[in-house]
Amino acid sequence: MIKQILKAISILFCIYSADLMAINVDSRLNGYFTIGAATTSANDPQKYLAIISDEKIDLDYNSLLGLQGVLKVNDFSLISQIVVSGEDDWDVNEESWKWFYLNYDFNDKYSVKVGRFLNDVFFMSRYKYVGYAYPWIRPPRELYSQAAYDDITGIGFQYDDCFESFNITLHAAYTSDNRDVGLLNWKKKEKIINVSITDKDDTLELRLGYSRSKGSYNKREVLEPYYSDILVRMGYPRFLADMAANTIVSEDWFDADNIKSQFYSIGFRYEDHNILILGEYAENKTTDMSPSPSGYYITFGYQFDKIQPHITFSQGDHKDMYDKYFKAKNPVNEGFNELLVNTVYNLGYGFEQKRITYGLRYDPIRNLAVKAEIHKIYANGGRGYFTLPMDREYLYMLAVTYMF
Repeated sequence: MIKQILKAISILFCIYSADLMAINVDSRLNGYFTIGAATTSANDPQKYLAIISDEKIDLDYNSLLGLQGVLKVNDFSLISQIVVSGEDDWDVNEESWKWFYLNYDFNDKYSVKVGRFLNDVFFMSRYKYVGYAYPWIRPPRELYSQAAYDDITGIGFQYDDCFESFNITLHAAYTSDNRDVGLLNWKKKEKIINVSITDKDDTLELRLGYSRSKGSYNKREVLEPYYSDILVRMGYPRFLADMAANTIVSEDWFDADNIKSQFYSIGFRYEDHNILILGEYAENKTTDMSPSPSGYYITFGYQFDKIQPHITFSQGDHKDMYDKYFKAKNPVNEGFNELLVNTVYNLGYGFEQKRITYGLRYDPIRNLAVKAEIHKIYANGGRGYFTLPMDREYLYMLAVTYMF
C-alpha cells in the first residue's frame, strides 16, 4: 500500500510540474502537550487499564506531546503529525506518526489526499490528542476505545460547501492495510464516509459517520491461547485445556478469513454563550468472533468566566460478544455452552461499563488549561477497564494541557 501511495504522490507532482514556475511556499509548526496525574480508589492488585492503582500516582497515562508540521507549495500541502505518550513509554516508532500525507486542493471546495491520515470516525477524532480542544482530560473511553487505531493509510477525498446558513463537509476515504490490533494481525480493507454540518455562527454542529470493512486474522494464534486460558480458569489442567482449545480452533466453527464490520456514529455539539452540550453515539456491528461494541456519552458544561464545571454520563458494552463466541457455529452441547458462557462472565470477561465524570476546567491564560476530574465507574460485576471484576470504583485525574 505504501508503494502505491508513493507512486500516486509522484504522479500528482508530475501532473502539476507545469505550474511550478510561480512557487508560493509556506510552512508552519504547531504542537500541544498534556502533563497528567491519575490514581484510583481500587486496592492493588486491582488496577485501571492494568497501570493505575492506589499504590502510587501515575504520571504516564494522561501525559503526551504532539507536533504537527505543514509545508505548503502552491496548492499542495505536505502534512505530518507525531505523538509520543507516557502510556507508550515515550517510544518513538512507526505508530507514533499519526499523519504523513500529501494534500492537493483543486479549488476551495474539492481536495484529495494520499498517505497516512486521520481515521476520522468520531466527533472528536480531529483533535483526539489535543487536550485543550475539549472539556475533559481525554475523550470518554467507553466510546473512543472502539477505534483500534487513529490513522489509516490510503486515499481520501473532501468536499466543502455552504448551503443557506450551514457549512457542510463531506469526507470519504479508502484503505487496504495490514495492522497489528492487540493480538490480531489485522488485514483490512475499509471504506469510510462522514458528513459534518455546522451553522455559520458555530453554535450547532452535527456529524454523521459510516464505515464498512472486511478483515481477517490468524485464528490459531488468537483463539487457541484465549480458550485455553478460560478452561484453566474453569479448573481444568493446562494440558487438557490446551488439547480442548486446539480442537475448538481446528474445527471450522469460526470464519477468520471474511470478518465484516459496519460502523455507525452520530454526534453533536451545541455551544451558545456559556452553555456547552456534547453528545455522541457509535456502534460497530461485526461478524463471527469479533465483538460488536457500542457506546455513548453526553456532556453538560457551563462557563463561569475562566472556569467551566461539567458532568459527563457515558456507557460502553460488548453485550453480544460471548453469544457469538460460543453459540454461533459451535456444535458442542448446550450444557457445555451455557457453562462456558456463565464462567466467562463470572471471571469478569463480560464487558459493560458505565461512568459518571465530574470535571472542572480552568483557563488562566490563552491556550493553557488546568483540568481536574473525578470518575465514578460501574462494571456490574465485570471488569470493565479494570484488571479484576468489580462493581464500583473511583478514578481521580489532574492535568495541565497547552497548545502552541
